[in-house]
Amino acid sequence: MQPSADTTKWTRRWLKEINDAENSKLFKAYYDKTGIINPEEPGKLYIVSRAHPDSPYANQQHVWSVKFKYGREPDCYVFPVSPPLVRCETPIFHPNISEAGSICLDILKTVDVASQATKNPNEREYGWQMSYGLEAVFNSLLALLEDPNTGSPFNKYANLAYIKHRDALKAKTPGEATRYRRELDDHYGQKLLTSHRQMIEKILAGKAWGKDAF
Repeated sequence: MQPSADTTKWTRRWLKEINDAENSKLFKAYYDKTGIINPEEPGKLYIVSRAHPDSPYANQQHVWSVKFKYGREPDCYVFPVSPPLVRCETPIFHPNISEAGSICLDILKTVDVASQATKNPNEREYGWQMSYGLEAVFNSLLALLEDPNTGSPFNKYANLAYIKHRDALKAKTPGEATRYRRELDDHYGQKLLTSHRQMIEKILAGKAWGKDAF
């Protein structure tokens, strides 16, 4: 944990990120000020995204939640000093996303820049920078959907399935792309609950958060 930051100092930045998200062409965003989506955790930004039409995930809609401040006082993480807490709220079968929705993605990691400077370029870790915004996060996330990191899996079963798929593509196995997409869609369809569908509907129908968001 890092020392608690002055939250009010970053309120303007949060507002900008919410506004940019609501006007993004990458996804549909809704800031849940009052807890319409989740009464137990008001103040989250929710995003509904779709993958590229050629992606194995193209038939699926996914909800991602974003928290700008998390942890417990007096120690907490605050965006943009720290990366936002991003989770996948809908079921997805992906090597780098756990069944619980945690995401293994470099841009969402806090890295000590000073300690990395002394390492060789090929040994350095790259993570969050304060200049990054949600657009950068979701561009990286969409790229992760297309190109999983098999060396750092969160879901070992999804990782094994992807490696098998990748090897089959290299071997030019007939119908492999269709087979793998069907496998991912079956997982999505079996795990997607009525509550997930209702969440998606609420977000897509959500009204703008307005100037009084905070």
